[in-house]
Amino acid sequence: ATASALALDAARDGALATALGAALAMIFALLTRPADDAKARGLPAVVAVLSHAASEGLALGLAYAKSPEDGRIARLSVLAHNVPEGLATAAVLRSRGVSAPSCVLAALLAVVPQPLSAMAAFSFASRMAALQTVFVGFAAGLMLMIALTELLPDALSSPSKKNRDVSAAVA
Repeated sequence: ATASALALDAARDGALATALGAALAMIFALLTRPADDAKARGLPAVVAVLSHAASEGLALGLAYAKSPEDGRIARLSVLAHNVPEGLATAAVLRSRGVSAPSCVLAALLAVVPQPLSAMAAFSFASRMAALQTVFVGFAAGLMLMIALTELLPDALSSPSKKNRDVSAAVA
């Protein structure tokens, strides 16, 4: 099985759980959206990143519980996207004036839930499969809300047409 096959199995078997996670995330994002405090705007983003890391850990633990080969494939897939994900996290923070050491620390802390949820998923594989789809849905829902309510409006407010177009496409 490939990593994409594992993801398709989870989506097929847990569409309702994924939708529930996405709905919970959107409600969370709306309830935690501050009126004007720009620093508090980061709370949904932090929760999204942490729940995303937890869902990856669940996928890793479940894949290793299924078979060592599936675990290795999942590990390589997660590793392949964690590196650019960490760089993107650090780049966004750096562009907002955060120091380089703090950016590295934030990128490293962003994946802390991954090994913890992987160990739990491996230990309790039969009970954790549905939880993975809720985490995936929650992370996806939060990321969608962040893109629509924060990234896209910020991108569209850019004074430069070129920057605005590129930023809107990335958002």
